[in-house]
Amino acid sequence: MTRSASFLFGALLSSLAVVGCNGDSPTDPGTPVFLSGVWSGTISLHVAEEEPPVEGEMSCLFTPIASDEEPRVTAACSIQSEWLTTNFAGEMTLDDVEPPASFHLDTTYRSPRDCTGSLSLSGQATANRVTATANGVDCDDVPWTANLLLAEAP
Repeated sequence: MTRSASFLFGALLSSLAVVGCNGDSPTDPGTPVFLSGVWSGTISLHVAEEEPPVEGEMSCLFTPIASDEEPRVTAACSIQSEWLTTNFAGEMTLDDVEPPASFHLDTTYRSPRDCTGSLSLSGQATANRVTATANGVDCDDVPWTANLLLAEAP
């Protein structure tokens, strides 16, 4: 390759690298979100007013979604309890990229009672804990609520 051709080739490569640096690139990560990785903790389910709550374990994998708009993460969660053992996932919107941030998620889950349930999860995330309330409806229109507390897994 001649000296002028190699200079032109190098200039072309350099200009291609700069083109994607203005934030318009489809691979731009967008605004970074503090809520990421695996978080785990407890869930307390309230199915019937006259019954005591059912305690269980819950874990979620939060994966930030590249976006130039509002901060969002994908939440893939698992609930393990005597009354409800299931997995659910969905896109969660945060009101800020820095803690504390409020969030909300509406999704469905596969119930162990052979139906599709729905749940709405709203709460607050800080740098080291997630607290939330879930309102759900299971088979035969059985309503339930839950309180959960998660911490980032070590």
